[in-house]
Amino acid sequence: FFFNDTATTEIYTLSLHDALPIFHVGSSADPVGKAGLARLTLATIMHGGTKAMTLAKVEAAKYPTAANEHSFVDRDNLVIAATVHKDKFDTYFQLLYERLKYPLFAPADFNRQKKQQLATIRSGLVEENDEWFGKELLQWLLYPVGHPYHWPAVGRIESVTNLTLDDVTDFWLKNLGTGNLTVGIAGAYSPEQAERLR
Repeated sequence: FFFNDTATTEIYTLSLHDALPIFHVGSSADPVGKAGLARLTLATIMHGGTKAMTLAKVEAAKYPTAANEHSFVDRDNLVIAATVHKDKFDTYFQLLYERLKYPLFAPADFNRQKKQQLATIRSGLVEENDEWFGKELLQWLLYPVGHPYHWPAVGRIESVTNLTLDDVTDFWLKNLGTGNLTVGIAGAYSPEQAERLR
């Protein structure tokens, strides 16, 4: 089911849990001149450490859960999608909570993800993926300069190059709170597990 402060709707029961935390803020919230900030913020969190654990320790803790996890950013949402066995769900979700609530924002994690994002723009968007490039070109034509849908969620070379760790930290503090969050779960969850996620 999906729940926020107002709604709860049951969907189905399986032997696996699917978890889908969605922050209702995306690249349209990138400040002018900082296109790509939402994506870089989420990437630095999801591929970084926490206040209590380095990235290596996070990966070591996540490994036994065998969680299939990925995240992405569009114009309006930051999404984390994970599938994990029911016996490991509590362990995994506690770790995910720690990563989202207490990210380390280590310079090494930030610089690694910034480098990866720049490579994605240069190679993935501009040189290798014509379909993606065509979709972004259409957005560019449909929405005028200054409109938050005008720039691609991944950002531009010049804007991402100039992003700083302070920019990422500020975006996290301002936008990635529970007031912007809806969590969806499905599978073999118990009512107690669902209640704990509130």
